Amino acid sequence: MRLVLCSLVATTGCSFVYNPSNLDLRNDSNTADVEIVADVDPTMLKLTDAYPPAIYEGAGTGGARPALVVIYGKQIAPDAVVTITPDNAVKIVGTTVAGDHNFLALALEVDDDGIDNDGELVPLSIAIAQSGGAYHDVLDAKVSVAHLDALFAVPAGALKPLYSQVALPGNWTLGAGPHVALRAVGSIAIAGVVTADAVGTTPGPGGCAGGGIGADGASQNSEGRNCTGRGRAVAPGLLNGGGGGGAGFVVKGDPGAASGGDGGDAFGTKQLPSFADAVPSGGGGGAKNTGIGGGAGGGGGGAVEVTAGGDVTIPMGISAHGGKGADGSSGGGGGGGDGGAIVVRAGGTATVGTLVVARGEPGAGGAAGGAGSAGRTRVDATTMIAADYHGPMFLAPPQVSLEQNTTLAIRGDVGDQTLVGQVYDRDDAAVPHGDFSPQIGGNGQASPTFGLRAGYNKVCVSVAGGNAFTLPESTTCTELAFLPH
Repeated sequence: MRLVLCSLVATTGCSFVYNPSNLDLRNDSNTADVEIVADVDPTMLKLTDAYPPAIYEGAGTGGARPALVVIYGKQIAPDAVVTITPDNAVKIVGTTVAGDHNFLALALEVDDDGIDNDGELVPLSIAIAQSGGAYHDVLDAKVSVAHLDALFAVPAGALKPLYSQVALPGNWTLGAGPHVALRAVGSIAIAGVVTADAVGTTPGPGGCAGGGIGADGASQNSEGRNCTGRGRAVAPGLLNGGGGGGAGFVVKGDPGAASGGDGGDAFGTKQLPSFADAVPSGGGGGAKNTGIGGGAGGGGGGAVEVTAGGDVTIPMGISAHGGKGADGSSGGGGGGGDGGAIVVRAGGTATVGTLVVARGEPGAGGAAGGAGSAGRTRVDATTMIAADYHGPMFLAPPQVSLEQNTTLAIRGDVGDQTLVGQVYDRDDAAVPHGDFSPQIGGNGQASPTFGLRAGYNKVCVSVAGGNAFTLPESTTCTELAFLPH
């Protein structure tokens, strides 16, 4: 028989002790609090699969959670000993056997190897031995280590989709181009300030350019995304020297003076669910006065995402200031661009200075341009730092649950009722009874309960309008193994 001894410490769950003597305790009057379960037959050990197929370099480092791997099989005994080769690739930091003997969950640390070998896959061999090594089985190449580069200097070219860790020693100034998504499995640390400001007509990364003299702000950014809040110039043919309209974002942009251009419309939401729908826009250009004068509109600030599985440390902060409209002479000044969009997500602790998304000021002239709108900021982290909105983040989630209906703690925006949660299995299929709607209370936390499927699960929470599969900037997810008993 097998004794199940439940610990009084909630974080340790139940410990399983195999009794090879098959002592029958069913008639023992002293076993009222002891659960009797069927024997496991260690001689019939059979490993059938493992999931997920890849674990990433940097897992379990810099405040990030270890990688979770679930072994599927039969007759896995509580005394199972796991060996992984090559043994220099990963470190086993936790092992839990399911009470039904069909699953084993591994917590794995994957240290950075110090080599730039981005994209290299190293297949692993996972062996399990039990009953003192008398019985064993092996899974080959079901799981691989996906190697990633680390980033230790400001990149000269485009960013890679994912790094093992990021540690930049100084300031990082971002120029015009696509929006910036800096993502790491482990930690991200930047010693200096991150600057994604618009400069004059030129936008920050992911922003839209300001309009030329007498022209509306740009209609699309460098990624082909619409500049919904662009400021307007004076209507064609009206060379009255009116100012250009400011770009809209959080609020409508201010109109230009002297019957100048209209301000851009307000758009988007504070949740920033999609960078495609939150493109910082440029101001309209001021009109000429009898063929002379006029100033160009300011560009929109940058759109920046910083996401780490572990800690984010940027003590000097991030700036995505809107561009100032150019001054006109006898003509109208340009409208200001709007402030940018900044999203910071940390699975560990976030230590970040001020997030600046100030509006672009109007240009002066015979008639002033209109000011642009301020931008938006969102922070998803277990620690709260100043931001317009706090997205969801799991608070110290476990990697193993022994209960099918599980409760996790989530931190978010105080009073937020708009979050959407869902549980997915290893095939990315929605788990029955796995949908939930976290209701963030006055303490900034929620504790939703949801259903799991035996084996591997991925639990995701999206902001309103987000999507776990197509909009990674909108969602936070955690891996969780349900081990039936």
